[in-house]
This record gives sequence, C-alpha cells and structure tokens, in this order.
Amino acid sequence: MSDCKPVQVYLGLGSNLGSRLDHLKAGLAALEAHPRLRPDLISGIWESEYVGAGNQDPYLNAAVRLETDLTPAVLLSICKGLEAEAGRLPDSHLQPRTLDLDVLLHAGTVQTDCEPLLPHPRLGERAFVLGPLAEIAGDLRLPDSGETVSAAYAKIRRKPGAWLRLRQDLSWALRGAAREVGERGSVAIHRR
Repeated sequence: MSDCKPVQVYLGLGSNLGSRLDHLKAGLAALEAHPRLRPDLISGIWESEYVGAGNQDPYLNAAVRLETDLTPAVLLSICKGLEAEAGRLPDSHLQPRTLDLDVLLHAGTVQTDCEPLLPHPRLGERAFVLGPLAEIAGDLRLPDSGETVSAAYAKIRRKPGAWLRLRQDLSWALRGAAREVGERGSVAIHRR
C-alpha cells in the first residue's frame, strides 16, 4: 500500500449536516487512529456560508496537516471510506454532508491526469478552504502557482462572496495525544 517516503499532506475537513462539530471531531479522531496517517497540526474551526446552487446550512471547516507514506490515490480512498463511515452518501456531491474530507495538497505534487487532482482544483477559489489552510500553512507555496497560501487567501478575501469567520467559541477539546493550542484555535498534535 505504500509507494512513497513519508511526506506532508494537507486535508480539508467540512460538515454542514447534523452535529457539525461532532462530525469534524470524529473525522479528526479517525485520521489520528489510522496507522499510516500522522496528523500533527490542525487549524481552528471556521464557519462558512454554503457556496453553490440551492440552499444549504452553513459549514464548519478546518484544515489538517499530516504525515503519511501513502500515495495520493490511496489517501483519497481512505478519505472516501471515512466519509462513508460518517454517513456520507456515495453520490452526494454538492449535497449536505456529515463529513467532507478533501486532499488539498500532497507534498509538492501537481497531478492533473488522475484522481485526486492536485493541488485540489478549486483550492484557490475557496475562502473556506484557504482560511483554515493559511492559519496552519500560510507560508507554504502552492505547487501550481508558486503563490503562498496566505497570499492566495488575501486575494480571495478581497472579492465579494460568501461570508467566512473563525469560530473562536468552538474548540477541538480532544482527548488522547498531548496538544498545544495556538492563539487562533489551531492545535499542534504531539504523539506520546
């Protein structure tokens, strides 16, 4: 199952159905429990207006950095499995969901001919992805454009669009590995 040496990967997490915070916490716990995934930093919890056709409830969003030796395709398969375990229906694209896990960046990989497309094809268009990602990886350069995540986020925030806010009233408050909480709600995860 492993085809590469350990690399840093960034995932986006989202939920807008049911107990959104509980779904995000369960998603993070499932990532932590996987023997080939080592989350070490997660953003604070952000809330965003639904972006797309129709009317849906707001999303809670976060970004997580992890280390893995899994290929992008295997990682995507694991994410889809975790979404299904959380109750997400297979053909629920653009539908409300209990848990959404997106592979945003896989090391410096640019992949345009097979799944998952990397970096995530709509990464630079979505404040609800760039905000949490900028919180934990603001100086990281996007492999396709060379722009930093913070610069991409600042650019998209200047455009009119859906609202987005950091929910400082919500916290991960997780048990398990020791954690350090950053000033904006990000959490460093340290293995014992």
